[in-house]
Amino acid sequence: MYEAIVGQEDLSHLSRLLKVNASDLLVEPLPGGLSNRSFHFSYGEKQWAVRLPKNIEANRFQTLDIECEQQLLAVVAQTGLTPKVVLYDPDTGALITEFLRNAVPWTPEIARLPENIERIATTLRSLHGIRVSPDLLSPFYPVQLAERYLNMAYRSQRSEDRNLAVEEKHWEEELRRLAGLYEARFPPNAVCHHDLVAANILEDDQLWLLDFEYAMWADPVLDLASLSAMNGYDATQRNLLSQKYFDAEPIPFATEHLDDVIRLELLLSYFWAVSRQSAVEEADDMIRFADSMAAMLR
Repeated sequence: MYEAIVGQEDLSHLSRLLKVNASDLLVEPLPGGLSNRSFHFSYGEKQWAVRLPKNIEANRFQTLDIECEQQLLAVVAQTGLTPKVVLYDPDTGALITEFLRNAVPWTPEIARLPENIERIATTLRSLHGIRVSPDLLSPFYPVQLAERYLNMAYRSQRSEDRNLAVEEKHWEEELRRLAGLYEARFPPNAVCHHDLVAANILEDDQLWLLDFEYAMWADPVLDLASLSAMNGYDATQRNLLSQKYFDAEPIPFATEHLDDVIRLELLLSYFWAVSRQSAVEEADDMIRFADSMAAMLR
């Protein structure tokens, strides 16, 4: 099991970097993702959000290395879409950012409200308008990504459930087909978050985006699909998202093309989780996530 609280050695080390006394530092766990542990550090009036990796970098599958993520976060923070980075510590892998005291994370139910679909559409349009060097981010080429996940999944422990094995074979074929269609339709042209689960969206008097470790250089349709897939948008909600995102402009893709990218995102997420089940010390979260993706694919 991963420790719910930061180990004493890491805590002492991070306290020195923050120039505070470790014995007076209050540490509280925050809801985290599948790859990280997150904490709220407080020392008097000073407060920070601290993200620590769950496992060694060699086993991590993020698409953006931490140095590039820091550079991206610095640019995105200037636009007020993500908290500012305080420091990164390569010894512990800790990424420390400003703590948003009054911000609360969204839930999928909140993300599906019509008024919030309009708000997140505006936020994503601002994100996609940020100009960075394309060299900062890996371009989203799902054909290559799919083969990577599938190859790793074959090496991972596979289910003994015969029905699932047959189902997975169909999903593999579908993944390859949709990945090829995506690359033919959507060349990369913008900064995309690519991990728009509700917990990565915070709200106080505005919306904030967290955790850019899977950010890529891609067509904005990728984020519309990620948001829709990870929050269970139905057809009406998907149409509203497209309408609000493009505002008065014509929507540059057919509805079925967005549906294809949503399906592609679910398939990539499923095989990503399967591929990681033998690469992490604790696979239960990955198994549950893979099961949830499988349920949406059926």
